[in-house]
Amino acid sequence: MLRRIGALAFSFSIAGCGVLQNSQNNAPQSADAKPQENVQQTGTSTFAAATGKVDCDLNVNVVNSTFKLARVVSRNSPVHHVLVRERSTNTGCTNSEGLTGAIALEGWVDSFEAGRAPTWQSQGEGHEGRVDGNFYRITKQGCCGATPASAYFNLLSGKKVFESTPDLIRVEVPNTANVRYVAFLDTQSSINPEETKPGSDVIGALQYGSAEGPGERIVMKLKSTVPFSVEDLSVASAKEPSKYAKELELWSANGNENPSAIGDFKIRIKLIEVGGDDRAPVIVVPVSSDRLDIDHAVASHGVKLGKTQ
Repeated sequence: MLRRIGALAFSFSIAGCGVLQNSQNNAPQSADAKPQENVQQTGTSTFAAATGKVDCDLNVNVVNSTFKLARVVSRNSPVHHVLVRERSTNTGCTNSEGLTGAIALEGWVDSFEAGRAPTWQSQGEGHEGRVDGNFYRITKQGCCGATPASAYFNLLSGKKVFESTPDLIRVEVPNTANVRYVAFLDTQSSINPEETKPGSDVIGALQYGSAEGPGERIVMKLKSTVPFSVEDLSVASAKEPSKYAKELELWSANGNENPSAIGDFKIRIKLIEVGGDDRAPVIVVPVSSDRLDIDHAVASHGVKLGKTQ
């Protein structure tokens, strides 16, 4: 049985107008927003340990409760404040191949009074959590040569919307509320694409869509018995096709709120085979009218693309 070493209880309170921010300051405030005073939430963190078996060294169980406050901004919507309570649990042996991690999330949107039910609840496997733009990001560390990967949860709904090995790519239309994200999950990471099964030949999954969730997902396949790792994920506009970057402003659609104006750019994925023949396939997928144009995609020999949604 684990022996409890210590415990810490703490509170999170909000009073007055001092608020942490994670975005721009010029979005409209909600008409229903009211000053909140003496708002308080509490949480408990614990650490327990026990002598393990010979090959375990020390068996530990660490539970951390953390509060984080986010400010979600959209050009044509009210500002929303989201309080997230994260309860992370890390369990296992200190000399094994890494602790097992899980994170449970509760989110309160605009109302944080003690006793109020959370607006949403979510959970995921992982070891670290943080606010990342309009998302709550849970990162699962790699084990046995695997690379870290992250799951992204929408801060307003709690829905898991993206999974990606590299950071998300952000594509924005200036002077509009239109923002899109690009994610890619490979088979060398700590989170495999859900389509990965024995004999499936899946080497990764490309996701594209808004903060509410990917509207499209493309699975990439290549005959191989070993995993593939993403070396680069980037985007380039049709105006500057050789200038790839980690974010993009679509000035060609400046001020056009119609989603069909989102296009004239391409997504490039560079992969490398981990072991095997060290193949390094490259896939380029154009975006037209806010859709992944799989018919005009270009890929290295042997790579096959297929939409799943």
